Amino acid sequence: MTEPVCQYGRKVISAEEYEKLLQLDTNEVIDILAKKYLQWETPYQNVLDSSLAPFYRWFPGGKIDIWQNTIGKHLRTHRRNKAALMWVGVDGRERVYTYHTLAYEVERLGMALLNLGVQKGDKVLIFTPNLPETIVTMLACAQIGAVHIIYHIAFSSESLAERLQDCQAMYIVTADGCPQTAYRLKEKVNDALSKIDYEIKHCIVIERTGERVHMRPKRDLWYQDLITDEKFSKRDDVSTVHAANDPLFMLYTSSKTKTAKAVVHNIAGFLMWAQFTTELLFDMDDRDIFWCTADLAWITGHTYGLYGPLSLGSTVFIYEGSITYENTDLFFDFLDRFHITRMFSNPALLRSVMRAKNSRQYEAKSSNSLRLIGCGGGEIKEDLYNWVLHTLPKQGKIPLVNIWGQTESGGSLMANVPGIAESKQNTRLKPLPGVKCLLVDKSGEPIKNSDDAGFLVLTNPLPSICSNLYG
Repeated sequence: MTEPVCQYGRKVISAEEYEKLLQLDTNEVIDILAKKYLQWETPYQNVLDSSLAPFYRWFPGGKIDIWQNTIGKHLRTHRRNKAALMWVGVDGRERVYTYHTLAYEVERLGMALLNLGVQKGDKVLIFTPNLPETIVTMLACAQIGAVHIIYHIAFSSESLAERLQDCQAMYIVTADGCPQTAYRLKEKVNDALSKIDYEIKHCIVIERTGERVHMRPKRDLWYQDLITDEKFSKRDDVSTVHAANDPLFMLYTSSKTKTAKAVVHNIAGFLMWAQFTTELLFDMDDRDIFWCTADLAWITGHTYGLYGPLSLGSTVFIYEGSITYENTDLFFDFLDRFHITRMFSNPALLRSVMRAKNSRQYEAKSSNSLRLIGCGGGEIKEDLYNWVLHTLPKQGKIPLVNIWGQTESGGSLMANVPGIAESKQNTRLKPLPGVKCLLVDKSGEPIKNSDDAGFLVLTNPLPSICSNLYG
């Protein structure tokens, strides 16, 4: 057994507060969190309406201004002119957005989408690399009540066509291509559109590489032209107040069904849990610089690469590409140059970094800024655990937070919370406040021996869990 990490002193959500939450039932926990993390335009009537179970309705009657609950609230504070987003492209280009400039870009695109005809509830499929425009598009859709659906650019035009056919998205946002890759994104989109049996209204194209692409007149529009055209970028009658149970986004997930299935996440429940778990698991405040290495197309990127940290006023670092064995130097360069204090990654990526660093004798300039690492998506073997704790941070041992969640859950459900639970390589993860679960056998009977394998089941609903399946 690896020795525990040295004592970690929490900045936010003390051990005492956490223990109090653990003693409460689920609805009491959710009520406290909803009032702490969300500003309500119309208070909800009660926490949970289970009259149509298993289609649960959280916070019935409640309405929130999603703009004020994500970016808008920071514009009235000292965070207005602090960095919200720091981005590095695969070609070395860099961009920094303050909360003020990010808000400006989101509002411009939101107005343009409305003037294009995008209405509340319309689906907007996003097929782009990890770009600032990707985040702007997600937030603009959220602002006006459109449902964003991100699909990873590595997938084929055939699978993209299947998703389009399923969700019937009438608007697509893509890029001409992606530097230093073979991804000809607009070409993929054109091919996918030729395979579906309906006509989309508009395809908005971000100019990333400058390569020549086929643009269908009137249907296809350049992103930059759209947001700079006064005809599209001005509008006064915009409401950003939405019902708590309105959909925020959809994500297609792997399943054993013959056809593609997308999970639907609602506004209030997802946003509340994203903020709570980001603050709890990463002990994060607005002084932190956070790097979630997951692609924005995954649920981890949605929750911990965008909505959680930005809603808390932290600074988010985004890399357009992926960290691999071949470009490990970038991993350390980003840690050093951008003074990243919190990170969320996965065992496969960290193992690639460990192997490359050991084989190349690469020495990071400094990792003195890194204070905590979250890890999810696989088992952390002892050699990797020890390397992360003892070698990666130069200032000594730091917490390694083991996190478990799923696309369907909208965020983490179990973890060893830093400064509260033991941080050991073999530590069993514990459910977060409000999460009730059991380990059962094939017949559904609870397993009494904790060393036996079984099926993990949730025994109560949670507001972060997807509200429905689409498709």
